[in-house]
This record gives sequence, structure tokens and C-alpha cells, in this order.
Amino acid sequence: SLIISGTATGNISVQRYLTDYTLPLAADGWHFLSSPVASQAISAFDNVGGPDDFYSWDEPTGYWINRTSDGPVINPAFEDNFIVGKGYLVAYEDVETKTFFGTPNNAQVVNSLSYSGPLIYKGWNLLGNPFASAIEWDLISRSGSVNGEVHVYDESIGDYISYNGGGDLTGGIIPAMQGFMVLTTAVGQTLTIDKDDRVISSQGFYKSENIDLMKVSVSNGEKSTNLYVRFNPEATNEFDSEWDAHKLFGFSAVPKIFAYDNETKYSINSLPATQTAHEVSIGVRTADNGQYSFAFANLEFINSLYNSVKLEDRNTNTWVDIEEGTQYHFTATEGDNQNRFKLHFGVTGINESLKTAWTVYASGNQLHISGLNGPAELSVFNVQGQQVMLENIQVQGEQSIPLNLATGVYLVQLNSGNTVETTKVIIK
Repeated sequence: SLIISGTATGNISVQRYLTDYTLPLAADGWHFLSSPVASQAISAFDNVGGPDDFYSWDEPTGYWINRTSDGPVINPAFEDNFIVGKGYLVAYEDVETKTFFGTPNNAQVVNSLSYSGPLIYKGWNLLGNPFASAIEWDLISRSGSVNGEVHVYDESIGDYISYNGGGDLTGGIIPAMQGFMVLTTAVGQTLTIDKDDRVISSQGFYKSENIDLMKVSVSNGEKSTNLYVRFNPEATNEFDSEWDAHKLFGFSAVPKIFAYDNETKYSINSLPATQTAHEVSIGVRTADNGQYSFAFANLEFINSLYNSVKLEDRNTNTWVDIEEGTQYHFTATEGDNQNRFKLHFGVTGINESLKTAWTVYASGNQLHISGLNGPAELSVFNVQGQQVMLENIQVQGEQSIPLNLATGVYLVQLNSGNTVETTKVIIK
């Protein structure tokens, strides 16, 4: 990562290593690409009439536009140079190390987003990191109708990976020269990438690190893709632009997993953390008949909310208790029931007061506990599932504990040794 402070003159060379595709299917080897320098000629990255591919995404039509329309002819609608802040899709017959050469981009980029296409693809825009360093998604400015989800094409698995406050993009880091998909739900929206959004990061393409999101992986024994399920007091049962992420499907034969309801397929599915039990329908797309497996991880936070998590396989009438590290092996065949798998979450009872005689509530920035006599471990989590407070307390009668936390919704967990209870509090 190269971050330039102030101004700079002269040119830089920045290289990007790109794996190749394999025949006959050529379903792998696809990469999202963007330029970290100004006025980079596309011709240096695409030999017209050759076996390679260089595409841009056209939101109004919902099509990938090839630079070569048919044979050795440049598509007249295609630009000559990389547009700063725009992403492109490329694939190469041979392993390539491509070089960007020119004046480094060192200024704010304001992207005007398109919203005009057919219903299924309406509002999807392919943008690109304009800098020679990584950028952090959570720092980027979005106008009001731009979703909090971002999607990167991960060439190592041949599928999209997602982030919305958590997910497979570790920390929301978008590397240099990386394109990414965003979604706007209205006309006239912008996404602004500022110099202050740059970060020094060695993050590659990609691994996962999450706290509050339960991870469900599907594998064919060689590669896997992930679904994330999160419970959040601010989420709803519908699609939430600041908590959920759509499932975008890549080109490869890797098995693909998603949650779904009547309206949406999810790669990140956030649901309300309430006293109501939940069911989550799980879909799996496989290219071949064969043996597959589910794996489950990151259950600690969800286990503090629900006393049971079960997987239902309707094809085999099997119910499996899900714990950290549980695996479930199954055979998938063409024409499998779309409604084959469901996750069932039981209830411990997230109440405004604890189920026992204990009472917990917040007033200002003070936490008030009564009805507990003796020692307990106090844990406080924010709505992202991050533990923001851990303290051993001794309560006799009623006690007030300073929180020193920002305004928002929190989950308070009390562990007396014999009983663990969780409640929601709101700090105003």
C-alpha cells in the first residue's frame, strides 16, 4: 500500500498479478480490476482479437460489455483509458503480471451511480479503488439510498464475497487495484472515495474474521463459500440496507450457499434479536451431483441469545443439533428440493427484564441491576456483536454501574455461574 501525503510529481509503476482461466469451461480466472494511476490505456491490458476478455458493466441494460464486439474490432462504446474509480472484469488465457504506469491518483473521486436497468439488475454499479493503497469500506461516504453492502469477486473461489459490517471482506478492506459492486436504490446517488479512506493494509483476496455473525459454509471437499446469519435488535425480517447483503453468483462450479425469503437471496442475513423463534431457509447451488458438507462456526454470540440451533434436512427428514465446528454431510443431486434445508433458532428470551427475579435497565449511561445477590460476570455487546465491556461484579440488592458507552442499543449478559441471561438495553 502506497499512501501519498501532500502532492507528488512523476510517474509510478504498480503491478497486479492475475491468474489464468482454464478450458474448456473457462469459469475461473475472472478478476475485478481498477487503475491506481491517471490516463492508463486499456490497450496495455487487452490485446484486441486475442483470447483474453476485458469487460465493463452496463447497469442500464444489465449486460457485461466486451471491449471487442466480435473479433478484432474495438467496441465503439468502450473508453480508451481506465476511468478513475470505475471497475472492470478481466480474464486472461495465461498467467499475467500487468503494470499500471502513470501519475498516481491522489484526489477525491465522486462516483455518480446509475439506476435505470431492468428489475433484476437495477442499481448495481461496478466501481474501483482509485488509489495505490487499500481503502476501508466503512469510511467511504455514501448518499442516503446507497446500501451498506459491498461485493468483491474472489478469483480464488470463483464467487462473490460480501461485507456489511461483517462478512468475508476482513474489516471491510478493499485492496489496491480492486473493483467492487455496490447497489443504489434510487436515482441521483453518489459514492465518494476520499484520500482519508485510504489505509495501509496487507490484506489480500480474502479471509474471514467475524464476531457476531454465525458462519455457514458449504464445501465440495476442495472449495467452499459462506453464508452469514446475524441477530440484531435493529434488524427486521425484511431486507435491511445497513445490515443485509444480497447474494451475487459467480461463474465457477464451486457450490454456492445463500439464505432466502420470498423476495431476496442473502449472503448476509440479519434478523431481529427478539423473543420469537426464527427459521432461516438455506439454498445451495451445485454444478454437479455428488457429496457436499456444511460447516458451522462463530456460534458463541448466537448461543447467548438462543438455547438451540438446529439444521433440518427435509430430503432425509434429519434434524442436527448445531454447535461450534459441527459438520453435516449430504448428497446433492440435480432437481433437489429448493426448500431442502432450514436453520431453526430456539429462544432463551431476550426481554426488557431478565427471566428470573433479576431486573436490568439503563438510565442515561448507568446500568441498573437489582434482584441479584452474589457474584456475576457482566458482559456488554454492541449490535455488531463486539464485546465492549467485561467485568466481574458483586450485587447485593440494587447496584448502578457506569457504562461510558455511546448512544445506541446493547445486549447485556449476566452469568451467575448457574444461570446465563441476556437482555437488551438502550442508551439514550
